[in-house]
Amino acid sequence: MSRTLAARLLDALPVALAALVTGRVLVAMWQRWSYRWDLEWMEGGMLSHAWRLQRGLPLYDPPTAEFIPFIYPPGYSALLAAAGGLFGLDYPTGRALSIAGTLLAALAIVFVVARHTRSHVASWVGAACFLGCFRASGGFYDLVRPDAVALGLAAWSIALAVERRRGAEVASGLLLAAAFLFKHNLAAFGLPIALALWIGRGRRAALMFVLSSAGPAGAMTLLLQWRSGGRMLTYLLGVPGTHPMLWERMLVGTPGELAVWLLPAVLAGAAVLVAVQRPASWVAFGVAGATLLGAWVGSRSSPVRGIPMGPPWAVGLMMAGLGAAVFSMAPRLARASRGQGTGSDRWWLAFGVGGTALVISGLMRAHYGGFLNVLMPAHWAISAGLGVAVGVARVRAGGLGTAALTAALMAGQLGWIHSRLDTAEVVPSAEERNAGAALVAELRTVCGDGPILAPHFAWVPVALGQAPSMHLISLWDINHAGGPYREEVQRIARAASAHRWRCVLKGGRTRIGYGVEGAYEVHSRVSAPAQKLRPQTGWRVWPTEILVPREDP
Repeated sequence: MSRTLAARLLDALPVALAALVTGRVLVAMWQRWSYRWDLEWMEGGMLSHAWRLQRGLPLYDPPTAEFIPFIYPPGYSALLAAAGGLFGLDYPTGRALSIAGTLLAALAIVFVVARHTRSHVASWVGAACFLGCFRASGGFYDLVRPDAVALGLAAWSIALAVERRRGAEVASGLLLAAAFLFKHNLAAFGLPIALALWIGRGRRAALMFVLSSAGPAGAMTLLLQWRSGGRMLTYLLGVPGTHPMLWERMLVGTPGELAVWLLPAVLAGAAVLVAVQRPASWVAFGVAGATLLGAWVGSRSSPVRGIPMGPPWAVGLMMAGLGAAVFSMAPRLARASRGQGTGSDRWWLAFGVGGTALVISGLMRAHYGGFLNVLMPAHWAISAGLGVAVGVARVRAGGLGTAALTAALMAGQLGWIHSRLDTAEVVPSAEERNAGAALVAELRTVCGDGPILAPHFAWVPVALGQAPSMHLISLWDINHAGGPYREEVQRIARAASAHRWRCVLKGGRTRIGYGVEGAYEVHSRVSAPAQKLRPQTGWRVWPTEILVPREDP
């Protein structure tokens, strides 16, 4: 048997697992795409943002009882509004955009790995690992939200950053500027990209990237600030700046969460990063020390509330791998400080992007409202890192032994993802698909054609021909001590007292608050079929009661 044939046979299992994982995720997305109710409770709120833009209404006005914006840039809302004008403004249109963004992010991994390692198997395995993190992200890859499109744009910005083709740095910058307009925290990737360009192609390339990224992003920010009367950045930065931070979610929780799904990938990436740097003896001791310290910290870590962490040994290995990766770059830092060169720009980009992705994901997870979707940049970076690690190992070491070891690693990682990938749990059943019609019929009977407050289900009033409802999470965002719009919360209480709405659709078992229950009383409980209308991810809140104005005594 030839060596080439033997290597192909070794790759048969990871290739088959990659196809299986990819197929399962794509089928789940297809099954969810046509569902015309919230898969996650903020989907209806994003649709309401696009609804306003289609009617020429501003997004960043002061809070009112009708609308309070999310703390996102307007990019996704504008794209959704434009697509909705062509295909209809509804859930399938928004989800199609996010599915396209997710596939773009996966294809960026294929491009990066195949381009720089010539290993097509590793490239597709890396992409499949990213897609397989569908549930690890909370099932956000296909939702009516900006996450997936923003990541797809940022992923291609990273992919093009070290291309040697003319104008690649400009394309990379423009893509990052576009990603910034969808989720502004992704602008952080500009720093490692600019550094890698400076190292690999000089100051001119780095400057062109900075101008093509920061220039359009800054100009659009100034324009939007002016058009919003200075309120856009207040919503994007001032409002979340008053939210609590739970730091244990970042410092131990985020590595613990990533260990649940991607531990083999992190260990493989760290091992290759250490091996190719050829560290001096003192740096080798640093790597060993970081490994032992990380393992000790991880093994002694306790569970973090609300975080699905792996067992202590897995957390310890994850911390060890991350520590080893950091110390492996010490030789390059030392040489750079002495003006002796820094080595390959591609390694700096990989290291910088991976570190930035972990920091972004960790910080957003520490944010009190941060859900699993904020881990998506880390899922992408680690999956891409696995592909690069396998490809580099095969190029540098070669031989059937390396082929067998890397094939086993890829199969092990994909097999672990496959064993945890329960897509059926997040696909709406036939009963859930029919629940929306029952709820709309009940609301039409009780509320007639009057306005409806549905703070948990913002898009439901649109099914009755009315404007979307104000969303509860937006109200929660501004209701923090020291917040720039804290005083505006009273608008909701005044509107409730004045019986602004014909009826109120309440969700879950907790009170809405803000004076709503004091001004409204229960008319009826939502029927059993309509109670099946609950999101598949995020806050699993369901419709429970229909409230009507209290009669004056």
